[in-house]
Order: sequence, then structure tokens, then C-alpha cells
Amino acid sequence: MMRYHYQDHFRNMSTKEIPIYDENEHNVMMMRTQRQGHILGTWLRAMRQEFEITDGQELYDVKYQKGWKSLFRPTWDVYHNHKKIGCFKTEMNIFRLQLKYSDFKGHHLKWQTGIMSHHMTVRDLHDAHEVMTTKSSYFKIRTEHHLNIDTTHHSHMLLILLFQVAFENLKMRASQSAH
Repeated sequence: MMRYHYQDHFRNMSTKEIPIYDENEHNVMMMRTQRQGHILGTWLRAMRQEFEITDGQELYDVKYQKGWKSLFRPTWDVYHNHKKIGCFKTEMNIFRLQLKYSDFKGHHLKWQTGIMSHHMTVRDLHDAHEVMTTKSSYFKIRTEHHLNIDTTHHSHMLLILLFQVAFENLKMRASQSAH
């Protein structure tokens, strides 16, 4: 099992790179948010976020699918080295938000949030194996994320990137329901 951690930027609109550290405190990846639409409302701005992550050799990124359908069920195209490899989309369960990743090789992963918690669990739908667990702490100036990844079948960079998309989407939904 590999452990990673990182902190979000203090200013939510920052596009500076976010360093991601392994359990030995080595900076192993850099993630960047490419936020769009500063003039639009919070809801649209948050959904249209696009992210990328790199280790200096490989690049994964997500791009928000435009269209009316994505306004209600946000969907992102997932790329590896500028080649589309899959799709990440939201689904509503009766109790909680779920996100599913499907790639073109037939792999399916499900992100599930806890009810009233700051945890996420990622499962491989093929064998129900728990691929990743996360915990985020909001009680600091900058939100800190701790991720435990237990897989050799899926890219750790991809899992971290998709976690960030899921986290931002969940945060956006929570802020909208509070208003």
C-alpha cells in the first residue's frame, strides 16, 4: 500500500501547481488546476474545473464535457499523454453522491463518499477490491488530503487526479446546498 498526501491552495482560484508527497515526504507528482470562467457563478465555475497531474514523464488530465446533460450530471473526459482513455461521471444514489470511472479497456472504478463524513472509498467494480481510501481534513487553513492506494492495476496518478475531481465536485455541491 502506498500513501500520499497534499494540501489544497489557500486561495481556491489559484492555478499554481500542488506538490504531492509520498510517505517518505518525497515530492513525487505535481497537480495543477485549470479553473475556467471567473465571471460565471460558483456552480458553473466549479463544474468546469479541469485538472492535470504529472510526474515529469507521464501526464494525466481531465476535461469537462460541455453540454446541457453535463449541467446536471457532470462528466469529464480522461486523457493520458493527450490521448483519451476514459470517462469520469457523477451518479446520484438515494443517500450519497457516487462517481464512476470507465476506461476503454473495460475497467470500472466507483468513488463513494461517506454519509456526513470526509472520507471517500474507491472500489474496482470487477472484483469489489478496495483500491483507494481517502481522508480530508477541513479544520486547517488549507484542506489536507491523505490517500492510501492499494493497487498495481491502476495508475496512482490517475487515482489521485480523479480523487481531486470528485472532491471538488463534492465540495461544490455542499456549498450550493448550504445556500
